[in-house]
Amino acid sequence: MKSPHANRRLQALSTLDGLGQIDDSLLAAALKDAHPAVRRHAIWLSEPRLLQEAVQLRLLKMAVPPDPDAQVRLQLACTLGQWRDPRAGAALAEMLVHDASDPYLVAAVMSAAETHVQWILPGVIRHGANPTRHLPLVKELLPAALAAEEEAVLAETLNELTSRVGEEGRLWRWKVLQRLLKELDRQGESVGDWSRASGEDLQAAIPKLGPLFDAARQSAPDPSRSTEERVLAVALLGHGLKKQTSDFQRLRDLLTLDTIVEVQLAVIDRLAD
Repeated sequence: MKSPHANRRLQALSTLDGLGQIDDSLLAAALKDAHPAVRRHAIWLSEPRLLQEAVQLRLLKMAVPPDPDAQVRLQLACTLGQWRDPRAGAALAEMLVHDASDPYLVAAVMSAAETHVQWILPGVIRHGANPTRHLPLVKELLPAALAAEEEAVLAETLNELTSRVGEEGRLWRWKVLQRLLKELDRQGESVGDWSRASGEDLQAAIPKLGPLFDAARQSAPDPSRSTEERVLAVALLGHGLKKQTSDFQRLRDLLTLDTIVEVQLAVIDRLAD
């Protein structure tokens, strides 16, 4: 394993594995090898040892911050997906956000979503910010979370969505919320229906969406806000647990010549729902 040639180090690692002679120190060194092919193979060799804490910590260190090589990250995602643990799920979420444009890594993480969605989805909401790159991930994960009917997963997702207040990241949180509302609508449910059918944890989390709806009520009629923000705010009005009647009056009040066309069209679409 001390050869200056990566192919020889890789061959030695494979031979020692076949002989059952790989010990902890050798595997640790291989995971830090300068060549990505050696690191990738060492990750694969770590899979039978996933219950060992030392191996877990080494793999997590390779995930966050992410390894510079895409193939190493792909193997790491596949390996972490076999370890059902909150730390693995959190690491997979960060890897997913980092490599959202890599279809192979996205597929690898999504294959683990069935057993890790309770950690991956909140993590994507926490670390995501780019709607173009990250909203498709939420779109794919939300149905899995709702279908699982695990209220702890959904409660944690809402808690993460509402954990930050203020304008920073507001559009991102609104777009995630809009995606959630569309999923509920697809299932024939409103936020109120969802709350009434839920258990204690989820019933406690759903009202926390209130400030997001309140911010939308302020932004929709505000001409100083961007067109994108106002259109998105309009789409949220009337969906909250409270103030639905006044929300629809706000929408009707926006149908005036003083309101820009894009917002008026959004209002018409919302009223037609």
